[in-house]
Amino acid sequence: MALNTEMGLSTINPTVLMVGKNLGLDGFKLIREIMLPAALPHILTGLRTAWAFGWRTVIAAELMFGSGGATSGLGWQINNSRYFLQTDRVFAGLVVIAILGLAVNYLFRLIEINTVQKWGMKRN
Repeated sequence: MALNTEMGLSTINPTVLMVGKNLGLDGFKLIREIMLPAALPHILTGLRTAWAFGWRTVIAAELMFGSGGATSGLGWQINNSRYFLQTDRVFAGLVVIAILGLAVNYLFRLIEINTVQKWGMKRN
């Protein structure tokens, strides 16, 4: 995420920064009005990628260790069902994981589309 933010800030058109400075923007106002909106597509991409890696890590950790050693949680349920050959429950857990992942991905997609349209960029 940090690399995407840095990339977004470094690719801002210098002319746009000069226009902002000529309009009297400086410091926090320049960042809020010019730099942040210009870097927002890169920041959103970084957030989306970071979320995907984080989600996989959380699911893997839950599958390995359960929910803090407790007898609850989606990973514990999948692992426990695996031991008792309850295939339907294993697949139900996997479907829940997939639906949650797709729902959050869809949320990121909506934010991305609204951002792209708001700042006048077209999406192919």
